[in-house]
Amino acid sequence: MSKAYFHFPMFLMGACGDENAVISYGRANPKMKIPKKMDKEWFGKVALHIKKHPFYDWDWSSFRKNILLPNKEHIRIACEIKDEEILERLMEDGYVFLNNYYNFPDKEWFADGEDIGFPPNQKYFLTEKKLEY
Repeated sequence: MSKAYFHFPMFLMGACGDENAVISYGRANPKMKIPKKMDKEWFGKVALHIKKHPFYDWDWSSFRKNILLPNKEHIRIACEIKDEEILERLMEDGYVFLNNYYNFPDKEWFADGEDIGFPPNQKYFLTEKKLEY
């Protein structure tokens, strides 16, 4: 594989981490072009890749360790994250952000007409401290 890509392994459901359970390149194309900028748009592409394959698991631990943590400061700047707490939430719970990126709030996020917090989606995860997840 070209050095212009990184592996994004998808696994058979319930078999994450088992090398024999990595799905074939033909079924899910577990590679992504290495970005020049790891901004919100790039996170959207990663989230779309995950969303396209809802019946497979993906390896958050490796993604965090090999992609996010080494690029933490770059991500802070590219995504314009000013709050350290929000950056740390992304580094620790980014799987919640990626899995919910395209989910938008509905009436469940409001109790008796009062806002009970923000959903962990693309609109709120990197900006709001009061999230419900």
